[in-house]
Amino acid sequence: MSFKIKTVDLYLKKGIGYKNVAREMEIDASLVRRWARHFKAEGMKDLEENET
Repeated sequence: MSFKIKTVDLYLKKGIGYKNVAREMEIDASLVRRWARHFKAEGMKDLEENET
């Protein structure tokens, strides 16, 4: 499982708040929100391919 997918999974499927996910994954909270929006719009496949 990629880092982005794990992050989005924690936020969307586990129901952990984006700030807590960001702290746990040691990234900026804005990335969690951006990746989650991308997943909702484009799905997981594009999230896997765009590892930026």
